[in-house]
Amino acid sequence: MGTVGPIEWGGSARIFPLAPIHFIGLACFQVAFGLAFVDPLWSLMPLFCLLLVLGVAPFFPRWRLFSPVISKGNVERGVLLSFDDGPDPESTPALLRLLEEHQAKALFFVVGKKAQAYPALIRAMVDAGHALGNHSWDHDPWLMFRSPQSLAVSIDKTQEVLEAQGFAPRLFRPPAWVVGPRLWPVLLRRGMVCMVASCRALDWGNRRLNGLAERLLRKVRPGQILALHDCVPPRASLQSWLSEVEALLNGLAGRKITTASPDAFLGFSASWASDSKRDPIVGFYDGMAQGYDRELESSGQGRLRQAEEARVLDAVEGLGLAPAARVLDWGAGTGRFALSLLRQGHKVLAIDLSPAMLAQLERKAKAADLEGLTVQVGGVEDLGVDPGFDLVLACSVLEYVTDLESALTRAASLLRPGGHLILTSAHPSCWRFFVQIGNAMRQGLWLSARPKRHWSRVLKSAGLKTQRLEDFGLPDILGQGMVLLAVARRPN
Repeated sequence: MGTVGPIEWGGSARIFPLAPIHFIGLACFQVAFGLAFVDPLWSLMPLFCLLLVLGVAPFFPRWRLFSPVISKGNVERGVLLSFDDGPDPESTPALLRLLEEHQAKALFFVVGKKAQAYPALIRAMVDAGHALGNHSWDHDPWLMFRSPQSLAVSIDKTQEVLEAQGFAPRLFRPPAWVVGPRLWPVLLRRGMVCMVASCRALDWGNRRLNGLAERLLRKVRPGQILALHDCVPPRASLQSWLSEVEALLNGLAGRKITTASPDAFLGFSASWASDSKRDPIVGFYDGMAQGYDRELESSGQGRLRQAEEARVLDAVEGLGLAPAARVLDWGAGTGRFALSLLRQGHKVLAIDLSPAMLAQLERKAKAADLEGLTVQVGGVEDLGVDPGFDLVLACSVLEYVTDLESALTRAASLLRPGGHLILTSAHPSCWRFFVQIGNAMRQGLWLSARPKRHWSRVLKSAGLKTQRLEDFGLPDILGQGMVLLAVARRPN
């Protein structure tokens, strides 16, 4: 993979990772500046507090001050077992046998140097249906305090070894669970995400085995990630450690808490497919696919989404599409437009970068007994289908695109003469700017908001005739709405 990630090879979005620590730092400097006019000594207090936070926060990754971190899951999915620091030629085979006896799957965060030394153990983990995570090359506890280049090399070397052995991890767990401000940009460029845990035995690398199972069972709850170690205990026998792990598995079963497979617990695959785009957009939407509809309904933007859907469906109805019209839904997600079009009898090709999102769409279409749906992972540039679509929908997807003119030209080429393009996208406004900042904190990407004049130009350049161009949704003091709707037609 190298030390420059796919997103910098001309990918579709711009990395712009903001984290709570940036705003904490800004606030501290502002307070210090204000206090300097009262008493210069007082101005040192907020700066001292900032230094204290910066010194302590790396050791508490679940504070999420430097980046988003996965530490728990949905309570309906049971618990996830994770093991750090392997593989080990003595402990790993015995642990795999124990897990097989209990029909339990686990997530192994492996050290790259050990994975290179024991490829047969890695193969055995994968063949048994377990998932792998990246735990750095040599488990350097000071890795987060080294240069970004050193951090990238440690992750990349481990990825290369594991990929050669048949598994490309999407999850990274930092050595000693120490995080820092350099980590998130490195992971974003590789389409990876940081994972820790919410239930630890504090076994100090199997140095504190006494009552390990009891300590975990006392506090474990459904939806938690359990953290253990895959290594020979330095002060006890291997059998004593295995007995504790078995007692944990028996205790979970006794309490009717299932040990979920990593993919089932996460709601997305813990590995990248060999031919997939390792893009932070894919990772983000794969991760939220199972709860996406629920989130849209409960989030502060729920009403805005409803208004967007109403306007788009009204615009579609105004086109008077013939039955069985061919529709391309670009950025289909879980089907907020595709399902309505299928109910009207149209043939829909739904494309999206996220396989997990499309899987949700397929399940919903099947449950509703709707026919005419085809799905394809990717964007319009990946399509190898015949042109001649009656309608191309591109709703809330073009914010990610940097080369908008090329993308719309490609979309226009897929339309039949007289076919239509309907799009919605972010429109510049005071409120939109704050949404973009919030998105940069959540996704680490800056999503472009473009004014009407820009859309007029690129639609014309793509050979389309604009029929409708308007903004709507929560106008600011200048009357600018947050979302833009455009309807354009390809001339005969």
